[in-house]
Amino acid sequence: MQNMLRNNLEKKGIIAEECKAFHLIAHGPLFPEAKDDWEKHCERRDIVSALEKQLAEDLKSSGYNVLNEVKARNPLDQQLWASVRIAFAGHFLRL
Repeated sequence: MQNMLRNNLEKKGIIAEECKAFHLIAHGPLFPEAKDDWEKHCERRDIVSALEKQLAEDLKSSGYNVLNEVKARNPLDQQLWASVRIAFAGHFLRL
């Protein structure tokens, strides 16, 4: 288990080893790998960070307990966000 996940769980008073299960919900890939192209990697990373921030905010406003705060400052791609939101709404019914 990654250290950031463990830290965020502990901040909420949850001990990872006492959890019976973890469910990972992911969507993607959104883009092909930007192999050997740092500039393209950074562009895509910035797009994804804005999507992650919007997802976290929308989950919180829908009443879900989100462990971490995403502090991205990048502009949100509204068209891409619409498809990502639909994908996650299938798993988070209040979204």
